[in-house]
Amino acid sequence: MKTIKLLILVSLLYPIQLWAADFNVNGIYYNITGENTVEVTNNAPEMGVYSGNVEIPESVVFEEITYSVTGIGQSAFMLCNFLTSIIIPGSVENIESNAFFLCGTLSSVVIPEGVKSIKDGAFSRCNTLISVSIPNTVKNIGNSVFANCTNLNEITVAIENPSIVNYGANIFDAVNTENCILKVPDGTSSAYNTYPWFDFDNIETQDKAPTDISQVNSFNTKIYAQNNTIIVENTTVPICIYDLLGNFIVKGENGQFKMPQSGVYIVKTGKSAQKIIVR
Repeated sequence: MKTIKLLILVSLLYPIQLWAADFNVNGIYYNITGENTVEVTNNAPEMGVYSGNVEIPESVVFEEITYSVTGIGQSAFMLCNFLTSIIIPGSVENIESNAFFLCGTLSSVVIPEGVKSIKDGAFSRCNTLISVSIPNTVKNIGNSVFANCTNLNEITVAIENPSIVNYGANIFDAVNTENCILKVPDGTSSAYNTYPWFDFDNIETQDKAPTDISQVNSFNTKIYAQNNTIIVENTTVPICIYDLLGNFIVKGENGQFKMPQSGVYIVKTGKSAQKIIVR
């Protein structure tokens, strides 16, 4: 009864997608949006069908046609209370309304470079969400996108010119902006003294990852991932690890480095760098 009442309330506040998916591949449902494009969707009218660690592919094949995954559809992961992590590919351009509304166990999200629009209520009421990364490619952030994410304590933003982004209302409503750390690109902190960023008391600047990863590490250096940990062996130079947005994660020497979530990371050892996938 509580769930029914909640769905009625949500449907009054936000539109909910209630049509069936076009097809399913490897447990992920898709709607065809163009000749060769799809978006991830739910299995309406059943809600909350995704759980555990979900990795969305950049492309998917159905009936011998290859589709690029360019969006996360309206209400796609809504009420997925057992969704613990999500990997969003760089092919995604749009995250639609209520895409992750009320995901009760999601703790961290990296929105990849390539996403242009995050629409109304996309991550609203994700009460366990602790950290989120927003890429430089974002040009639109809708109403109440992170509203009532009451445990959000770190937002990493790669947007170099926040004034050109279109913002909705109440984006960070009920977020504790006094304690939540806002990390912005080096040299841009003054540009974040405008809506919706001006309420954040703690603004930090961040170093960027190396852009040239063509150099290969010494053959003696061994870098690999095991579970959610990156392991670096046989190097005498400092190690820096970044996410794909260029956000600094950790620095150290030979050893094991636990990552905040699954995804692709850049491991820099001296003047060399390479990408490592953490699953």
